[in-house]
Amino acid sequence: MLDGTESQFEVSWDETSSVISITAGQVYTPVGGEREWIEFPRPPRTQEAIPTAATILIDGEEVNLTAYHIDGNNFFMLRELGDLLGFAVDWDAEMDTILIFTDV
Repeated sequence: MLDGTESQFEVSWDETSSVISITAGQVYTPVGGEREWIEFPRPPRTQEAIPTAATILIDGEEVNLTAYHIDGNNFFMLRELGDLLGFAVDWDAEMDTILIFTDV
């Protein structure tokens, strides 16, 4: 969604040290499966959300972000990422859609 904008970022995972690294301004490299969970209409699902124990770095500096480990993946609060990486997030309840703005 953000590729080609000033807000694009790369994400990498170091399993040995349990570090999630986010690098601002870099193109995201898909690892596969990123969109497999998307289904419309969304069926009801229950997954256990465990606060992540991983260290999170943005451009090499440790940050505190709300992140959860769910079904083998780490999920972040999108608004928190936006605050740090230069994009805004809004919600359109009528359309049941997340809106992302890069002109902030």
